[in-house]
Amino acid sequence: MTGLLTAHDSRVRSAERERVTLRSFLLIAVVPNLVLRVAEYAVRGNALVVNIEFLIIALLAPFLGIRLTVVALVAAVIADATTFIAPVFHFGMDAVIPSLAELASARPLVFAMLALLVVALTWLAARLVMRGVSIHTLRDRRVRATLATALVVLIAADAANGSGNAISTRRAFLPINVAGAPTVQLAMAAIRPLREARLPKPPIVPVTSATAALFADLNNPRANGVRATNVAVVLVESLGQLLDRRADSSLFAALLDSAVVARYDVRRGSVRFDGPTTSGEFRELCGERRSYRTAPSTPLANCLPARLHRLGYTTIALHGFRRGLFNRERWYPLIGLDSIIDDATIASTLDLPECGTIFRGPCDGAVAQIFANLLATPAGEHRLVYWLTLSAHFPADERAAAGSTFDCRIWSELVSDGSACMLARIWSRDLTAVRATAISDSLPPTRFIIVGDHAPPLPEDRLKRLFSTSVVPFVELVPRAVDGPPEPAAPRKGGAH
Repeated sequence: MTGLLTAHDSRVRSAERERVTLRSFLLIAVVPNLVLRVAEYAVRGNALVVNIEFLIIALLAPFLGIRLTVVALVAAVIADATTFIAPVFHFGMDAVIPSLAELASARPLVFAMLALLVVALTWLAARLVMRGVSIHTLRDRRVRATLATALVVLIAADAANGSGNAISTRRAFLPINVAGAPTVQLAMAAIRPLREARLPKPPIVPVTSATAALFADLNNPRANGVRATNVAVVLVESLGQLLDRRADSSLFAALLDSAVVARYDVRRGSVRFDGPTTSGEFRELCGERRSYRTAPSTPLANCLPARLHRLGYTTIALHGFRRGLFNRERWYPLIGLDSIIDDATIASTLDLPECGTIFRGPCDGAVAQIFANLLATPAGEHRLVYWLTLSAHFPADERAAAGSTFDCRIWSELVSDGSACMLARIWSRDLTAVRATAISDSLPPTRFIIVGDHAPPLPEDRLKRLFSTSVVPFVELVPRAVDGPPEPAAPRKGGAH
C-alpha cells in the first residue's frame, strides 16, 4: 500500500513539474511573442512569425537567474517594439538610435520621463511574467532540446525563404519573416556606420522634387518662373496625398480659388518621398536623396538657398522648434541659408500661443504671420523664406486646428479616423494661412512652393486606406503679372556660398 501511495505521489509531482515547466516555457518564449505580434500586426498590417530572442532567453534563463532574465526580457520587448514602430515614422533601422539620441537632446526631460515610463511598465510586465516562472524547471532536457530544435528549424525556415533578420538573402519566396531578432538587428544597424566609415562613401542620388521647375528656371534665367521678387518654400509636416479626390480637392481648395488663380499660375502634382522630415528637406532644397545623417560637412553650392544667395537673395529658415534638432544649425548654413528663426528666436520677441506635445512650439497659425512679414520685403530686396511647419507633428494637438474650416465628413474614412481627421484640419489651417499671405495686397511678387515632407505616421493598414504610401502632394504658385525679372543685388562674396 505504501508503495502504491509513493508511486501515486511521484506521478502527481511529475505532472505538477511538467505543468510548471510548460507554464514557464509559455510565459517566457510564447506569451511575449503573441502579444508583440498582435501589436505589430495592428501597427503595420503584417508581422514576423516568431522573435527567436524570447526562445533564446528561455534557453538561457536557468543560467541567467531571475534578475538578468527580467533585464533580458525588458531589452527584447523594447527592441522588438522599436523595430516595428520606427518604420511608421519613416525611420530606417540604422537611424533609430541616432534619432532617439537627437530627440533626447532636444527635449531631455520629456524624453527621460517617457523612457522611464516605458522601461518601468515593461519591467513591471516582465516581473509579473517571472512570478509564474520556475527557472529551474527550464533545465529539463526535453525543454532545452525543444527550444534548441525550434531555433534551428526557425532559422533554417528563414534561410530557405530568404527572409527575416537571423539569416537574410536577396529574395524571399513568401512575403513574411519567419524568425526575427530585433535586438541583433538594432545592434547591427548601430555599428553599420562604423563599418561604412571605412568604405568609400556612396554617391548622393538626385531625386525629383516639387522645386524641380524652380531649379530648371534658375538654369534658364529668362524663364518666366524666376520673375518673382521673393521665393517661398513651405514644407508641411506629415502632409500626405489623400486617396479620395473630393477630400484632396477640399483640402487644397484654399490654394485653388479664384482669388489665387487671378494672381498666380497654379501647378499641382505629387512627388515621391523617402525617409523622415530631413529627407524631405534635402529633396526640396537640394534635389538630393539625403537625411541629417548624410548631411554635408562642406558647402553645397547647387542647393536652392545657395544659388539664390549668390543672386543676392537673403535666405531665411523659419521653424517653430529648436534649431539644434537633427543638426540643422550646422547644415542649414552649408546649403545656403543665412539665418534661422526658431522657437527661441520667436520667444525672444513675441509671446505666441503654443501647440504640440513632445514637439511643442508656437502654433503654425501664429507663425504664419511671421512668414508673411518676412516676405513683405521693401523694394529692391529679395528673399527666400523656407518655412518648415511644426503643428502637424505627431502626436498632434487639437489646438493647432483652431479656426480650420475643413470638414472631415466629406469622406467617411476621415470621419472614422480621428487622428487623420485632425491632421487634415491642421493642414487645411496651414494652407489657408499660406493663401492669406499669397493674396495679400502688401506682398511683393512671390513664387510659392507648398509640399509635404512624408506621409503621416499612421499604422500601415490605416495609412493605406487614407493616403498614398509613395508620394506627397505639392502646389506651386507662380505670379502671373510681373514687370520682369528682379535685378538681383550684387553677388555676395566670401562665406560658405
